[in-house]
Amino acid sequence: MCLSSSALARRRRSHPPPDRSATARIRWFRCLIWRCRARTCTTCCSLFTRPPDPKNGLTTLILGLPGLLASPPVSLSQVEWAEALSPTTIVVWIGNNDALRAVLTANPALLTPVTQFQSDYAALIGRLAATKATLVVANIPDVTVVPFLTSAEKVAEEIGLPLSIIGPILGIRAGDFVTPDAFTLIEEIIKEFLMGQMAGPLPSSVVLTAAQIAQIEAAVDSYNAIIAAEAQSHGAALVDIHGILNLIHARGVVENGQRLTTDFLGGLFSLDGVHPTNTGYAIVADEFIEAIDQTFAAGIQPLLVEPVADADPLVFSSVGRPPSALGHLSEGMVKSMRSALVH
Repeated sequence: MCLSSSALARRRRSHPPPDRSATARIRWFRCLIWRCRARTCTTCCSLFTRPPDPKNGLTTLILGLPGLLASPPVSLSQVEWAEALSPTTIVVWIGNNDALRAVLTANPALLTPVTQFQSDYAALIGRLAATKATLVVANIPDVTVVPFLTSAEKVAEEIGLPLSIIGPILGIRAGDFVTPDAFTLIEEIIKEFLMGQMAGPLPSSVVLTAAQIAQIEAAVDSYNAIIAAEAQSHGAALVDIHGILNLIHARGVVENGQRLTTDFLGGLFSLDGVHPTNTGYAIVADEFIEAIDQTFAAGIQPLLVEPVADADPLVFSSVGRPPSALGHLSEGMVKSMRSALVH
């Protein structure tokens, strides 16, 4: 069963059209949400770090300028900039990288401890709430469903052998996932195996076991419980990104007669296997708009996803008609993602 954009729209409450005086502001806000990208690759605790940050050159570049070129230089953290700008509305979507680092490295030890996340997030929302701005917060998706990872079942499907046969050779079982680095190794292992040589298993650095996946998912659930509690405590709108991604992961979403999925090259995730395509961001934007409308009766009209998908260069004509062939991330793309997100 698939979701269509019209089906998603029916989930939304009906609101009267906005006042003419608010039209420009609403148009700007819609554009801001839809076009917004993560300006820096941050974890929750890094929002309190002032540039220059020797561990993250991107943070220094984005947040350090033009403040660091002023006389005298002005060095503020992301939270301090938010406070200094006296905002009327603040959108907070943080915490993804607190979990995502464990996926990119196949190492759950890099998960931010729940106690640290709770302390950091409470401090963050408390300070932002003190600005008296309207708060909109989003929770964290299940980072194990992004196409950066490939399930053991799909690996077996691509190789053309049952998992019961290829699994022991590669050292993977049902419920396990592999990172893109695994595929070059898989080819080598299969070649050696066919030549009668000892081969495999895959090293642990490219495999997340079912138990490790469960550990990451449990951490995300804990982070999201903290986010929900803080949102309720401060009267913030809560955007359920976790829920909508899981729904689409299970069913897909139909746009312009194409079934888009969370698979690699499925139309919803970009070539890095982590960030959404334009179409994916449009769906995310509609979730933000729905939460804002339901919480604050803002009267913001939902985006039309179909024209975005129609113009999206990463929604290929073959996607969903039938489903596109499976693909993998390039080695260079994987290295770039890790260098940006893991310090």
